[in-house]
Amino acid sequence: MRLSVQITLVTTAVALFTTITASVVAYRGAHASAVDRALAAAEARGRLVAQQLETRLRALRADAISLREGAAIATMLTTPPTLSTTLSTEPAAPGGGWSERLARDFAARLRASPSYLRIRLLDERGRERLGLDRDAAGMPRRRPANALEDARTQRDFTAASRLDDGLVYLSTILPEADPGAEPAAIVPLLRAAAPLRASGGALAGALVIDLDLRPLVARLAGLDGVPFDLAITDAAGRCLLVPSRFDDAAASLGCTGRESAGPGIDAAANGRATQRDAAGALRYITVARTDVGAGPQMLIVQEAERATLVGSASGLTSTILRSAAVIVLFAVVIGMLLARSVVRPLERMSRAVAGFAGRGRLEAPTGGSTELLHLGRAFEQMAREIDQRTGELERDERRFRQLVEHSPVGTLVVDGDGRIVLSNSRAEVLFGYAPGELLGEPVDRLVPSDQREAHPALRRAYSARPTPRPMGGERELYAQRRDGSLFPVEVALNPLAEGDGAHIVASIVDITERKAAADFMHGALREKEVLLREIYHRVKNNLQTLSSLIALQQRRAPPGLPRELLRDSGARIHAMALAHEMLHRSDAVEDVDFAAYARELLRHIETVHGIDPTRIDIVCHSEPLRLDVDRSIPLGLILNELVVNSLKHAFPGARRGRIAVTLGHDAAHAWLTVSDDGVGCDVDLEPGAEHLGQTLVRSLVEQLDAELHVSGDAGTSVTIRMPLGTRTP
Repeated sequence: MRLSVQITLVTTAVALFTTITASVVAYRGAHASAVDRALAAAEARGRLVAQQLETRLRALRADAISLREGAAIATMLTTPPTLSTTLSTEPAAPGGGWSERLARDFAARLRASPSYLRIRLLDERGRERLGLDRDAAGMPRRRPANALEDARTQRDFTAASRLDDGLVYLSTILPEADPGAEPAAIVPLLRAAAPLRASGGALAGALVIDLDLRPLVARLAGLDGVPFDLAITDAAGRCLLVPSRFDDAAASLGCTGRESAGPGIDAAANGRATQRDAAGALRYITVARTDVGAGPQMLIVQEAERATLVGSASGLTSTILRSAAVIVLFAVVIGMLLARSVVRPLERMSRAVAGFAGRGRLEAPTGGSTELLHLGRAFEQMAREIDQRTGELERDERRFRQLVEHSPVGTLVVDGDGRIVLSNSRAEVLFGYAPGELLGEPVDRLVPSDQREAHPALRRAYSARPTPRPMGGERELYAQRRDGSLFPVEVALNPLAEGDGAHIVASIVDITERKAAADFMHGALREKEVLLREIYHRVKNNLQTLSSLIALQQRRAPPGLPRELLRDSGARIHAMALAHEMLHRSDAVEDVDFAAYARELLRHIETVHGIDPTRIDIVCHSEPLRLDVDRSIPLGLILNELVVNSLKHAFPGARRGRIAVTLGHDAAHAWLTVSDDGVGCDVDLEPGAEHLGQTLVRSLVEQLDAELHVSGDAGTSVTIRMPLGTRTP
């Protein structure tokens, strides 16, 4: 088949397919738009009807509460023993008895609310004791006292009697006869029943108000423009009222038994649903729900067949078909013109390009249209650029190979299958292979034999997320030579994009000599640590020996100042010995965990001075802090002197108290605070102080290049703040 015929057929087929698709989409879109507009209008009408019902139910509840809490009923309920007795035996009064006062209140409320049909007062047995309704002219009139109205009123009275004080029972829509109408008519109404309770809480009766819904029904029947049948149902979907079929003369609220939405109500919980009727027709349903709190819930259910909703869009079919025929005819004409003006010049250019592929040079056609001449010149320019780019690529390849070959580190290029496609002489020397022997070999061959099984998975993981990085992370890597010997290496990985897939460039360095040097330095460092620990141990032993000699001399010295001086000297020597002991026990030989050191030192002071913890409580609040030995020992001696000074002078006799030691730090400074709540003591640490402890503290503060702050309010507080010259956690 000629190319011109193919172009014509393809153009026609594309136009036909596009036209049919667009027509179907437009047809369905028109139907969907018509349905959506109708559903939106129905939902808006449903919400309006629900709001109208909610407004009337809330107003009905509010008026029932207002009448129940009015002065007449409230005062009457305080008169024992029962409402029926009160109304039967009511005394004469200037303003009339209870019945007259209540009748006036009920008449006023009927005049104020034209939609109220009747107001009744029932006694504790549900019998009507007082009632007002409307005559034929709509004016309030008093009903003759009679027995309980009917079974429906009895049911509403029973439901209201179960409510707690303060609540009001609201009914759904009820059909009732209008006794004031001539001729008699059926009335759709809403009923509110408010229980009346005496002061003791016993049921005294009920107040019942009936609301006439005929004005609302007339308004709903006048709504048009929405092709949906509207029905008001209870929460279970049972029909209560169909405004469009309401006929008061026929004693019908319009329900025929077919308006129940049935399973569609649950499906339309969010506003709309679809279901099929007995004939299989698709029907759309919208549901709006009333919400008056504790009152009854009614549903405004609207239904319509889909055929009714899409009827306005059916006229589009003929228009769409006519448009499709015109478009297809136009496509056939365009295809024929395109084949004639394009295909023939392309055939001549195709022969010219075939000549370029076979002979390596392009002979562009000289005849034909201007576009064909431009296309031929473009092909000639393309041929020259291809020759130029080919030469550049060949030069770049030679440079790359020279760069890899002369690299001081071993270099391997591995393809996606894990095979070596390029290696330099340095890599061949490292692994003990002859020139060119590594090409085509799997790179796993260079991995130690005990790690080869896991290496392909690691290589695939890197290929999935290739980034320049060292191989192995922090792990020590070893490679295997051809003779099976292992040697330590460092490997840097870099992804390399190639036309036939991603490649990996591995740069390999033999670190045998560097590792040997590192092992030597590590051994030397271990020897240094052993030597330092031995020094700390011997210094600690010597200081402990000296401390023991002083303690022995202390026991033989006479009581008084000499014994105290020996004890203080022994405590200072113990403070230094304890620092060396913690250095000896620590994993780090350069610094001391000063928080632990301070707690050990305080326990020793308590033991040496025989402190009764029930009389003097020594507490330590410390943050983690590590100090070198040059700072730990002076700061420990200062801590010893300040705590001992508080023990000697802050709590004379049997005085009880507390000594608090606080250790903290920030990024630049550390501080030590020793405070007590005693009587105060001599902490004159200025130059010229006479006591040895004070002189020692001042000297040590200067040695630490620290600041000293003393406060004498409510005891004594001394703070040492020094700069940090070492690391902190």
